[in-house]
Amino acid sequence: QMPNIDEDSDRRIHERVDLQRMMFLRVGEATFMGLLHDVSHSGAKFVFDETGAADGQVSTGDDGVIVVDGIGEVPGSVARFNKDSVVFTFSISERAQEEVVANIMIAQNEMDLKPVS
Repeated sequence: QMPNIDEDSDRRIHERVDLQRMMFLRVGEATFMGLLHDVSHSGAKFVFDETGAADGQVSTGDDGVIVVDGIGEVPGSVARFNKDSVVFTFSISERAQEEVVANIMIAQNEMDLKPVS
């Protein structure tokens, strides 16, 4: 029995994907650098480069944009905030969320496949 590829890819999209991918978080006038830690179809965890980098500049409920290297900008809002990370909820359609996650996974796979020189 061959596995159903469509079912498989659909299940993968809805799982949380653990990543280490450079990205930026823009909230208001401020931009923070960090890593995209994991992603699901509804949002992402953003880990700041420096603990406390966003203290006093980011609050739960703030609207913002995450800018992912090689993928583009995804609007959303801050669902949870602490000293070293933000849980960011995407404010885009579920279809668009799935595309973002798929694009991030494709980019991640391409990074993983690059030979180490």
